[in-house]
Amino acid sequence: MTIEKIFFLILIIVCVFFYILYIGEFSLILLIIVSAVPVWMFISAYSMKKLISVELGIQNKSIPKNQPFNVKLEVSNESIFSCARAEAIISYTNLLSGEKNEIEIYLPVHSRNIENVVFQLTSKFCGIIEVKMEQLTIYDPLKIFKFRICKNIGEKITVLPVTHEISGYILSGENDNEEGNIYSQFRSGDDPSEVFDLREYVGGDKMNRIHWKLSSKKDEFIVKELSRPIDLSAVLFLDMYYEEKNEYTLPVIDTLLETLFSLSEFMLTNEKPHTIVIYNSQMNEFQFKEIMSFEESAAAMNKILKNYNAANKEKASLETFIKTTDRFEFSSFTYISSNPDNNALNLINDYIESDIKNVIDVTNGISDKNYDEGLPINITVVPIGRISSAINDIEL
Repeated sequence: MTIEKIFFLILIIVCVFFYILYIGEFSLILLIIVSAVPVWMFISAYSMKKLISVELGIQNKSIPKNQPFNVKLEVSNESIFSCARAEAIISYTNLLSGEKNEIEIYLPVHSRNIENVVFQLTSKFCGIIEVKMEQLTIYDPLKIFKFRICKNIGEKITVLPVTHEISGYILSGENDNEEGNIYSQFRSGDDPSEVFDLREYVGGDKMNRIHWKLSSKKDEFIVKELSRPIDLSAVLFLDMYYEEKNEYTLPVIDTLLETLFSLSEFMLTNEKPHTIVIYNSQMNEFQFKEIMSFEESAAAMNKILKNYNAANKEKASLETFIKTTDRFEFSSFTYISSNPDNNALNLINDYIESDIKNVIDVTNGISDKNYDEGLPINITVVPIGRISSAINDIEL
């Protein structure tokens, strides 16, 4: 474009000198025509800018990773002018890491017409992929002027993790609460069908909880503490926040999610309903998502990805979960993290009531961490991308 502008500038200067040196109508007409051409080119390009609209669409809202998906770019031109070669810059960003890439697409934009361009993108890592139209650059027919149409429009697509075949054992039988008749041995609740404990009356106790027959014998009020039914389900807790921002960020988070997804599928394949703990960033609380089918497992993965925000690292941590929930008794508890330290192990050991406690450590290499010995916790190290070979003989 710089060359074209210089060329027309020189041409106008030549025409001015030609008009000065040669008297006659031809020199005047030539000067007017040459001077009018850039003005006309500016008007045509500016008119196109005002009458062009851009839309970006993705048909599917979620796909497995490594599967290509179609993105449709639609450019509508209502003006009478055309652009032989417009330039569109499309960016796509994985919101888990913020890693951004761009592609350029060239297309003609004809007058009073709609141009459709369909292209494919693929993500080798799971996450929320945001595809945005950064800008559309149009030119006049002589490429003297250009205008950028920055619509900043975009669409998002969820790229789900894939599962890996793993081996292990499913805990079943005496610890399953299929009939709903298992009660906590550590905390009271509100279920009147069972009595948890008896104690002396304290101001504020409800009158309907007074054990009248026993109170009459002891000549003092005795209060019944009611039982607390517990759901002894297998629980999967994912801490997907990676400490560093480097080339391992997406591979580590990807492995964390696929570990969770693979464990969930393994349990469903073995007819073991379970629970996934999900941090809801909008409600600022942890939710227990019961997984009874493969569809529910995929929906949970989708929800985890949509709720991910690096700023919520502390809010979604295991320590915050321990502080803010009153549900600690499970048939098995599996903690999946890229940075499980001794503090996390002690929290699980001290607060989680479960016969089986697993910690899965996802690393970007060989783990050299020194864990406290003697704790009844099974620790499994999973290098990135090696889920099947790392997880063997796990009990859930």
